Formats: sequence, structure tokens, C-alpha cells
Amino acid sequence: RRQAQAALATEQACAVRAFQAAQEGHWEWDAHTQENHLSPRMKELLGMAPDEILHGPDGLLHLARLHPDDVEPVRAVLQAHQQGHGNETFDFTFRVRQVHGQDPDGGPWRHVRSRGHAWRDPDGAARFFSGTGTDITAEIAVQQQNLQLEAQLQRARKMEALGTLAGGVAHDFNNILAAVIGYGELA
Repeated sequence: RRQAQAALATEQACAVRAFQAAQEGHWEWDAHTQENHLSPRMKELLGMAPDEILHGPDGLLHLARLHPDDVEPVRAVLQAHQQGHGNETFDFTFRVRQVHGQDPDGGPWRHVRSRGHAWRDPDGAARFFSGTGTDITAEIAVQQQNLQLEAQLQRARKMEALGTLAGGVAHDFNNILAAVIGYGELA
């Protein structure tokens, strides 16, 4: 028994180090007891205090720090998954405001990607949910910057095409004017 406990403690410490190295948070929700467990990193990602507790399946939805536009999409994903629609895994992204000091408006919005899995009992009812959370704010910022650069490139290409067209028209008009002036001088 001591060896098993030592092996379990070693595995748990290894898992904690892996999550810390990956900068990912871990969460679990037991559908029957309505209990949530959030790792310290997950609480940090959600902008929660270390001693703050989430209650029930929709505890996340009641966080004042969750972006209002993300409440219904997150609720829909969680309900659909709990009811057994789709596959066993789920993946969704939401925005959370990080609270800093006494500022009631909090800090900037952060994008958190949560991926998880539901374990079901033999009747097919969701029994236990577990997943991870990752801060993807930097990735979203890079995507938005790439979209802006792509839009600028498209505008530059349009202007280049317009410039080429204008140059061609000016050249053709110049040729016509040269002929008119030439015939005018001959006349």
C-alpha cells in the first residue's frame, strides 16, 4: 500500500509539473454532486481569486468576468454536451476579463480555450466532466493582425491594379493625342 501511495504521489507531482510547464489549467465537474475543482492556473485563467469557488454546472456562466456575448454560446456547448449531442470531447473559446487590483472594470479581455471530455455511466448520462484551459490571447492577436495585414495587402493590390489601368489608359490617350497633334500640324 505504501508503494502504491508513493507511486501515486509521484504521478500526481509529475502531472502537476506538466500542467505548470504547459501553462494550462485543469478543471473537473461532477454532474451528480455538482462539485467543481479548478487548478490554481485555471482559476488564474478565469480571473478568479485563489479561494473563490464555482458552484454547479453553470458556475462559469455566472462569473461576472465572462464576456456577455460568450455566455449563451458557452451555455449551448455545455448543455449540448451534457445531453449527449456530438462526440465525447468538446472544444470552445470564451473571453474573460482579468481583474487587477481595485479596478471594477478589470483588466483586458483574455481569450481562453477550453477542451474537455465527458465520462458517461452505462445509461449514457454524463457523469463526470474534465478538461483543460489555455490562454490563447496571443494567438488570437496574431490571427487578427494577420487578417489586418491581408486586408492591407488586398487594398495595395487593388491600388496597384488601378495604377496599372490608369497608366495604360494614359498611355493610350497619349498615343491618340500624338496622332491628333501630328495631323493638326500637317493640316
